[in-house]
Amino acid sequence: MLDLRHISLAAVFVLTTGMTGCNDNTNSLDTNTTVAKSNAAGEANLPTETVDRAVATIKAYALDNTKTAPTPTDYTNAGITGVNATNVASVNAQLDNLVFLFTDDVVTKVQAVVYIINGDTTEILKKIGNEHQDHNSIITVAQLQAITPALENINSSYENIYRTYIASADSNISSPATRDEVQSMIDEVNSFNLPTNAILDRNFFKKTNGAFQHKFVYLPVTNPKTGRTWLNNNLGAEYADTNSSYFNPSHQATTSYHSST
Repeated sequence: MLDLRHISLAAVFVLTTGMTGCNDNTNSLDTNTTVAKSNAAGEANLPTETVDRAVATIKAYALDNTKTAPTPTDYTNAGITGVNATNVASVNAQLDNLVFLFTDDVVTKVQAVVYIINGDTTEILKKIGNEHQDHNSIITVAQLQAITPALENINSSYENIYRTYIASADSNISSPATRDEVQSMIDEVNSFNLPTNAILDRNFFKKTNGAFQHKFVYLPVTNPKTGRTWLNNNLGAEYADTNSSYFNPSHQATTSYHSST
């Protein structure tokens, strides 16, 4: 066993930490010594505190967007590439949707967001596949429009409907998704010719006992007195059922009251 009683404090520090720059006269790190650390992008010779401070700034803003917003320099120092003055606001806006478990999570998850914002088709298709598996989608029309080769007939008003489709357990989506699967989604959604403000049953694209039994479409209506918004028909109403001959999502059922004399 190594006897540490007969070696200098500087040597103990080197042996136990692997760091140099300790001075026996001061028993501390030399003030001119910089501890080098490589960030996740492989850029060496960044001071440890620079990398850690950048990561901490990103994590803090993700938890509370009233904190100081990360800058392109913060992202670069953390090892995240592709963030610049043009897209930093868009990247920051997406941090609310991220949950970081570990420090490495910050770089991995934020980098994926940056790829998507910058129009990286591979990352967007991966995102769609992951969202399908999680049964929760926040895909945007802008991201769909960034996929190449370009998708056809994307309806910018159907963003929430595309999300419902992706989140559905029975959607035909792989992980990662393919460009053809996403085009099929767009074609199927467009085929219903839905009102742009349509609200779909959350199981609209999900099969029950081997059949689509929840293809209901509703519209929002606002009570002029209370200001509260409701569905225009009861859940399961025939006017809302795309499988019914009475399907007409714009028509609101009325109730007649008869009094007997």
